[in-house]
Amino acid sequence: MNSLELKGEDDTLSEEELKRRKDLQEEFWKVNNFNESLLRQKGFYEVEYGGDCNTRFFFHNVVNRRRKKTMLRGVNIKGAWLDDPIRVKEEAKKFFELRFREDQRWRYRLDGVPFNQISKEDNSFLLANFGELDIKEVVWDCGNLKCPGLDELNFKFIKQFWYFFKDDVKRFLDEFHQHGRLLRGTNVSFISLIPKIDEPQ
Repeated sequence: MNSLELKGEDDTLSEEELKRRKDLQEEFWKVNNFNESLLRQKGFYEVEYGGDCNTRFFFHNVVNRRRKKTMLRGVNIKGAWLDDPIRVKEEAKKFFELRFREDQRWRYRLDGVPFNQISKEDNSFLLANFGELDIKEVVWDCGNLKCPGLDELNFKFIKQFWYFFKDDVKRFLDEFHQHGRLLRGTNVSFISLIPKIDEPQ
């Protein structure tokens, strides 16, 4: 792009060179907007400062300051301070295992209770494969800056290139519908502690 700009200063560019320069400028702004979008997500300033450019204050400093402010350096367990990452993970795992463990070994039974039943047509509708329009509606209902995975590709990117993604997404959902199982790792989640105060412990 620079060489074309310099050539344009000294000489008239051909029609092909003008088109090439225009394509390169568009590509440059696409990449620039993508980088700003990632920084905007990390800075949590999309609502207040959505129109600002990628300035040092609004993005780089905000991201770094927020990270330092909310960093959890350790946990206080029964008066003992733990900052070893392995021990912290173990304690977090223990806490959530106890929190979500089911104490009752028995459940209520509903034998003999008459329930209304759905019709065969409704049952067929519920058992039908996911339609392409249904899948697209669900994707379009998701916020543009939300990331469904660790690859940091947000829904704005997925919607922009839906033509390339739709067949893979449809095939993935058809396989889930047929076997009733998600691929290992698909439904992996991380527990993220959200600090409500400065200098959290």
